[in-house]
Amino acid sequence: MPDEIAGELRARFFASLDPLVQAGRLGAVLAQFPPWFDATRGNARALEALAERSQGQPISVEFRHRSWTEPERVARVLGLLERLGFTYVCVDEPDARVGGVAPVVAITKPRVAIVRFHGQNLTGWEKRGASVTERFNYLYTPAELRVWAERVKHLSERAESVHAVFNNCVRNYAVLNAKDLAVLLEQAAG
Repeated sequence: MPDEIAGELRARFFASLDPLVQAGRLGAVLAQFPPWFDATRGNARALEALAERSQGQPISVEFRHRSWTEPERVARVLGLLERLGFTYVCVDEPDARVGGVAPVVAITKPRVAIVRFHGQNLTGWEKRGASVTERFNYLYTPAELRVWAERVKHLSERAESVHAVFNNCVRNYAVLNAKDLAVLLEQAAG
């Protein structure tokens, strides 16, 4: 795509966020990178370019390639995101061969921490061409959510706000699990 057209599309996108910004309701813009966006110098430069083009909007970054969260690299990656002013998105998803990232609970921008719950439907994640229903058909158990309630509580002690987003969007699973997590967090607070 020509730079001129890409620039115009970016400008229009960020302009469309103005009502949310003016109302103080924009938490973050999610930049979710695909499984083929691995941890390379070139892709680190792509993140730097995103920071330059984001017009000061709060950007959150979710990776889908495990190379970004490998133990020997994760500190450098989190440092890069912090330097760029990006929020790292903590994820819960299956340990899939392609697209599965280990859950790293970290804060790179104290204004907001974000956790996205994709479910643990490994069969759906590993099926080539899986539909949304096949991939995100997962209802968290209370035991699974208790583990995450502790992690969310830990994040809330270090961030101004924590956004928990359930992407297990089949049936009413996301709503049920969001309510379950809210109850667990209330119990932990009380």
